[in-house]
Amino acid sequence: MNELIISIFSNLIKVNEYLTKTSNDSNFKIQNEFRIRSLKNALRTIKNLSTDIKDIKELDGISGIGKGIKDRINEIIKTKKLKELDELCKNIDCLNLNKINIKDELLNIVGVGEIFVNKLLNIYKITSVKEFIDLVQNKKIKVSSTIELGIKYYNKLKFNIPRQEITKTLDYLETEISKIDDSIIIQICGSYRRQKLTSNDIDLLVTIPTILEEDKNLEKDIIQKIVKKLHDNNFLLDDITPQATDKYMGFIKYAKFPVRRIDIRFIPFLSWYPAILYFTGSKDLNLMMRNKAKKLGYKLNEYGIFKGSKNILVESEEEIFNLLEIKYLEPQERNF
Repeated sequence: MNELIISIFSNLIKVNEYLTKTSNDSNFKIQNEFRIRSLKNALRTIKNLSTDIKDIKELDGISGIGKGIKDRINEIIKTKKLKELDELCKNIDCLNLNKINIKDELLNIVGVGEIFVNKLLNIYKITSVKEFIDLVQNKKIKVSSTIELGIKYYNKLKFNIPRQEITKTLDYLETEISKIDDSIIIQICGSYRRQKLTSNDIDLLVTIPTILEEDKNLEKDIIQKIVKKLHDNNFLLDDITPQATDKYMGFIKYAKFPVRRIDIRFIPFLSWYPAILYFTGSKDLNLMMRNKAKKLGYKLNEYGIFKGSKNILVESEEEIFNLLEIKYLEPQERNF
């Protein structure tokens, strides 16, 4: 149910943004900006929920979910649609709204970026993902090898990855990677570590406690051994980064599950906990912590927490929170 609510709220925001942009009524623009902000706050809250909404009462007491938002969600739960959105769509230029939606769909293709999408829409006048794919396959539009892979797996990558699937994939990876070197430690980060129900892709961090600092040759050797092992097992299907160094990007297929995107990064152990913190997120938490670090005379990023040029060795994420005088948050508490 959460995915349907998220989809409808996303479209409601797009419609209201379009109406605001095209209106000449300054009062309407101001009022609609408040409405959009409220919808975006609610959407962010819903995206960060760790359980599926089945009853509107489950939202009682949650910040950012007022009566108007609850009424909309309740209608979606009961009818699987939102009359407000349907009515608005009757009164706008559907061609322009479709253009917004097509842009979002094109950006979902692996390798496709904002500049290229604008070129597709404004120069090639693309009206659908299918039209774009047909033009590429008929060699009317030249694209990178990464976009070719994105097209190849587009229909298989449309849906988010359920948490249970990632857990089973992690178990498999732990077993297979330990056969290469049992001192290797791995961790899946992102929304999975924040206990979310679904994730867009799999973000795997790899380290070895004896490799404290950056050593490109060692890192490349370990990543290449992992990639070879997973290719030999037919777990890896296609490589976005065929010449992997300390980072690999590609496509996987495990057991009966669909094709998924995976990133594998080697992290020197001195950077391990800062990297876990960074790649776990959320983005808003990372920004808040970086700003607090700056105020206290530190620099915080995925490579470490620095005092001047010195990278401070920390043995847990909690140590970083303590250094920055911030109350420690468990991963599932970082969804904001």
